[in-house]
Amino acid sequence: MLIDVENEEIELLPEKALFWPAMELLLVADIGCALTEKNWMESGAAELDRLKAIFKKRPVKRVVLLGDAAPEGRSFDKPLLSKVQSWSRTLGTAFYLAFPKTPMLKVEEVTSFGVAAWADPLIIPPFAFTKEPQPHPKYFTFSGHIHPHVVLKKGGERLSFPCFQFKDRVAILPSFTEDALSQPISWTSDDRLFAIDGNEIITI
Repeated sequence: MLIDVENEEIELLPEKALFWPAMELLLVADIGCALTEKNWMESGAAELDRLKAIFKKRPVKRVVLLGDAAPEGRSFDKPLLSKVQSWSRTLGTAFYLAFPKTPMLKVEEVTSFGVAAWADPLIIPPFAFTKEPQPHPKYFTFSGHIHPHVVLKKGGERLSFPCFQFKDRVAILPSFTEDALSQPISWTSDDRLFAIDGNEIITI
């Protein structure tokens, strides 16, 4: 589904990611839960396969990771950078990180892992990319961290769907990782909500 954000065409993908065609940029939130498995070499394999599937359908040249990029209680460290480097090499594309830096890693160490840029907020006009949904004073902001789900009532049922939530100056992406805990959201009539139901995007 294509929508307009700040006069830019943005595509909402049912794979729970965003594609910005003008920049050939894929936006992915909250991969941290993918990196918690005991078997480190296999952790994130399902997510990588889904990324490969997107790459076959879209001309992706850049990937921005935002939101929760490290497992809960863990700082983003060299082993996690190594995982990003592995994904970057496998996909043949540059990775950008949009979450707080850690003092444990120096700039030269980060760049040695092939990371194109690391900042919070990461600015690519007319947008800012951040870990948490805090509006930027100048740029429309894309964020993660919340793992938004919209809960709808149908008869006696309550149905929950991952969703993209667009507020006045902030958009919150669903978690790309399937295992992330969902967070039911509240919204107002001013918000734009897009639920993901299988391979479909539904406007709420």
